[in-house]
Amino acid sequence: MLKPREVGELATALEGALRGERLGKFVQIDEDVLSFSASKGKRLVFVLDPADPSCYLSSSPLGLTSLSTPLSQYFRKELSGASVLGVHQGGEDRVLLFSLLCVNDLFLEERRTLVVELLPHHPNVLLLDENGKILFVKKPSPSLLEKRVVLRGMTYVPPSLPFAPTPLQKPFDFSAHNEAMEAKEGSLLEKRKKERFSTLFRDIKTRKKALERKLVKLEKEEEEAKAHRGDGEYGNFIYTNMGDIDPSSGVMDVYGVPVPLDPRKSPSQNAEAFFKRAKKAKATLQETSKNKEGAYRELERLETLSQALEEADEEALERLGKEYRLEEKDGAKHSPLSEPAILPYQVKIDGTSFLFGKNAMQNDYLSFLYATKKDRLWFHVKEARGAHLILQKDDPSPKEIETACALALLASGKREGEVQYAPHKDVRRGSTKGQAVLRSYQSAYIRAIPEEVEKAFLEARKAPKKR
Repeated sequence: MLKPREVGELATALEGALRGERLGKFVQIDEDVLSFSASKGKRLVFVLDPADPSCYLSSSPLGLTSLSTPLSQYFRKELSGASVLGVHQGGEDRVLLFSLLCVNDLFLEERRTLVVELLPHHPNVLLLDENGKILFVKKPSPSLLEKRVVLRGMTYVPPSLPFAPTPLQKPFDFSAHNEAMEAKEGSLLEKRKKERFSTLFRDIKTRKKALERKLVKLEKEEEEAKAHRGDGEYGNFIYTNMGDIDPSSGVMDVYGVPVPLDPRKSPSQNAEAFFKRAKKAKATLQETSKNKEGAYRELERLETLSQALEEADEEALERLGKEYRLEEKDGAKHSPLSEPAILPYQVKIDGTSFLFGKNAMQNDYLSFLYATKKDRLWFHVKEARGAHLILQKDDPSPKEIETACALALLASGKREGEVQYAPHKDVRRGSTKGQAVLRSYQSAYIRAIPEEVEKAFLEARKAPKKR
């Protein structure tokens, strides 16, 4: 939690970083986290968490849609494009004052002050006019009997610190503060993603559980059918030994094995019952084998899709839902398995995973929806149409990069050639589906495909194995 003197140091650092900058897109990430984009790829973020309020500059991009609240609507209207004239601390307490120059609906410049109170248990954000009157307050005072009343239309009175602020034991590290807060932002964004797309995640989980229950049932049916697939031999035994079979005893001896009979039926009727059970068992085994294979394949696809959803950010999830109809539309659910096969193929060599697409749709899904980690390496045969491939490992070895190049060639129907590769963050979507544009890249020339790489590639092209 920030101390009063640290807020003073933070104000000085923000002044140096933001003075003269313009506030861009406003996003309310959740109820208590607000973000303004600024130039030079920075974002100004306010965290109004009562347990740990803070303010920091983030260098990571934010592909999110803002919550629609009165605050977000007001700030987007009033503060988008505002120039930062300065940042300073409000008194000696944990309060930041952002002096802004805004343009109103009549295109006239007006001064505004954005007040961010980083007070423990009572954080708040307000907007003041040039005379200090409150134009907007996120958390107004619940009563006029409060010690410090904060309401729209009143003159803003900053909080007073009831004690002298203690000197800092060490200098305030602005960069370390930003890095620490960015790390916390990651878990916040993951929580928001799970909440916002909870229906999608829950639907995938529910279908996986249903398939697992289906497989248990099929296994049981298969075991029961196996117990009767040889019953035809008992029917033949009855016809061969018709004179020695007495159904009234309820059992017959088949080479020392007691086999139950129906005493209400004749020997020939018992034989026909055995033939019928054997025929039914054979049909059941064929049907369960087919159903199990389909269930395993569908379960494997759902598990791969689930992994893709876990790795995707919100922007990718929105595009995934829009382009591949994974969300609910017109009250009806659409299964991703009813769409064309968009999931990538996977090759695992020595524990390292390589993913590749075999057509434009798979390439597009893999490169721009599935793999979102910015430092993962992306591969493609240079100056040729072919597969996109992503090496699913941080800091891969030279051998793993060479293996990825060889796999990219094989997936593109080639056995020799130059392969270009670049970090995923340097890959941009082209004008058509499956097309990619690189900001920069490296390349390697492969003259021969290692035998173990080709074997692993051929295995990956087969249908999913039964479990």
